[in-house]
Amino acid sequence: MWLSFFIACLFVICALYLPGTIVTASFTNNLLHAICFAPAVGICLYSVIELAYCAFGIPCSAVSVGTATAAICLACFLASKTIKHRLRKHHAIKGVGNTPNDKRDYALFLLYIAVGIAAVGLFYIKQLDGPESFFQGWDNVHHLPAIQTYAQSGVWNPLFSSSYAPSEVTPYVSSTYAFYPSAWHILCASVMSALGVSAPLSINCVNAVLIGIIFPSSMYSALRVISNNDRLVVIFGSLLASGIPACPWDYVIYGPLYPNLLSMVLVPIVMAEFITALKSISDRNDMQATSYGMLTILSAAAVALAHPNGIFTLIVFLAPYLTYWLFQELGGRKVRNSARAAAIIGLWIAIIGFWIVCYHHPAFSEIVNTTWASISSTAQSIVDALLLSVVNHPAQIAVFFLLIPGVLYLLTHQTCRWIIATYIACSSMYILDAGTDSQIKNWLTGFWYTDYHRTGAMLGLIAIVVASFGAAGLIRAFIRLTAMNQHDSESSPLKRELAPGILYLILGIGIYIGSFTLKGIDGIQTPFGYQAQEFAYQNNYELIYYDILTVEEQEFAKRALSLIPDDATIINNPNDGSLFLYPLYGTRLYYRNCFAPDISSESTSSQNIRLHLSSVATSNEVQVAIRDVGALYVLQLDAGERQDEFRINYQIYEPSDWAGINNIDDDTPGFTVIYKEKDMCLYRIDIDE
Repeated sequence: MWLSFFIACLFVICALYLPGTIVTASFTNNLLHAICFAPAVGICLYSVIELAYCAFGIPCSAVSVGTATAAICLACFLASKTIKHRLRKHHAIKGVGNTPNDKRDYALFLLYIAVGIAAVGLFYIKQLDGPESFFQGWDNVHHLPAIQTYAQSGVWNPLFSSSYAPSEVTPYVSSTYAFYPSAWHILCASVMSALGVSAPLSINCVNAVLIGIIFPSSMYSALRVISNNDRLVVIFGSLLASGIPACPWDYVIYGPLYPNLLSMVLVPIVMAEFITALKSISDRNDMQATSYGMLTILSAAAVALAHPNGIFTLIVFLAPYLTYWLFQELGGRKVRNSARAAAIIGLWIAIIGFWIVCYHHPAFSEIVNTTWASISSTAQSIVDALLLSVVNHPAQIAVFFLLIPGVLYLLTHQTCRWIIATYIACSSMYILDAGTDSQIKNWLTGFWYTDYHRTGAMLGLIAIVVASFGAAGLIRAFIRLTAMNQHDSESSPLKRELAPGILYLILGIGIYIGSFTLKGIDGIQTPFGYQAQEFAYQNNYELIYYDILTVEEQEFAKRALSLIPDDATIINNPNDGSLFLYPLYGTRLYYRNCFAPDISSESTSSQNIRLHLSSVATSNEVQVAIRDVGALYVLQLDAGERQDEFRINYQIYEPSDWAGINNIDDDTPGFTVIYKEKDMCLYRIDIDE
């Protein structure tokens, strides 16, 4: 099974990097840029192909989408070779994006990947209770069935998702497909399609690659561009890129917020492309600016298809840089100060206007009006923001001691001061969410559901940048102090060489050390100790507290389902854990969501089944409903009372919503027991055809 997991990881790496690199290389001669930007461009490419297939009614699969992708990549490769050959004759290829890489650049890139793989191996893969383990909480009620539906139906529309294939009978009056950008779900479905693995395994391998490889490489590209390839900043960024649990690790232990995870790991790519495009404009390299501008648009589309709030994250991160760049660019073009000020005001009017329009748009109305209550006082939220102890995460002391010199270092470098504005903005957004209950947090953080986990992740991302500059600043301060010591002139060069390595080692231990116990003192929980423990708990099959569907119930379901046709429709109460049987085994369940259908959108057949199925022997309406949906079986996993089982349910569960199913027992007329163990039973519905 683990072999399948690692093969699936390799497939995800190839799927995200190979096509994207070929297409991106059509825009730039910088191979490292092409590699780092590849995942975002690749996801955009896949999404365009999938939308085209859906428009023409062509079924999607790993083979069909892969074939079209290969054809487009070949066309891009041949076209770029021809165009670049002609441009070389006119000496037209030059500029920021084509700065040649040396061996040290590739070595640093590999360092990011090595640290990321080590971190994801220790704190993610090692904590899994097998490659198919999964968390049964909250958002996975949607994620798992949606992935299964994509894989089974062949309808890979990245803009809409459902737990039912178009051809299936559902409990609803109209189509169950709803607007929900689903690039992450389709990526998981493509793994299932290509390798025949389960939905949980595809989730685990996709997320491992996103956290351990894609995010570090994205941060490498961003830090390299932001710092103008400052070696010290980039070196220490390799430790910090994977070293802050708030981003992106928190997405897998809360929610889980997997689509937001994909969106966030792509955000640094867009940052790097956007900043490079603007620098190309400053260098008067129109061709390069156009190329990187196009890459920015493609990658931003991928961010939006992963999760729309990624676009607003980019606005928060890049608006300060755009403001700084525009002011400097106009100054370089000898524009009067009054006109420069007017341009900046115009820019911010446009940004605020876009924000307001989106805030009031119907597509975002439900999101921005969601309000999460505060979890701490304002003062405590400020402390948590400073120490990166967002939500339940322990304080990151080692990183905090880099943030202070990082801010001071950035203040002394004009070209980087915009980063401080972004850092303050992200800190303020987290403080508003976690420490206040005012309406203003809906206005400013509504696109993130006023969710302190999501705004905490934004703070974690910009903290990586600030702390990387802080580490570089500390080393440079040490070197200056050493150079001033005239009595140690012979050893100064040695100290300058050793200092970065020593600090790197100390920081590595301080950041990644697991929880430990000191004798005489209670156990000390570290940031990654907490992260690993929480993730392990959620994936532990034997830790019943987290399980709606227990191991015992899974084993019973396998045996019971083997006794009936594979395509049989089964009536179920999804809150007994049966809702997960669809993504685990492809079981054709009638109810696939823990929520009871809303009466306004529910079919009459579903209402009769859900509330009155136990009366099937005497009710003509229920018999008609059963014939309409084509169901012949009922599955119960938590029937009656059972003292030796610890049962948990989702907070929204109301037993009365499922009375027609819950009231069935062995003596109920119209039902025959097919297979039973303890409180678990599979019934056949006995009605005349």
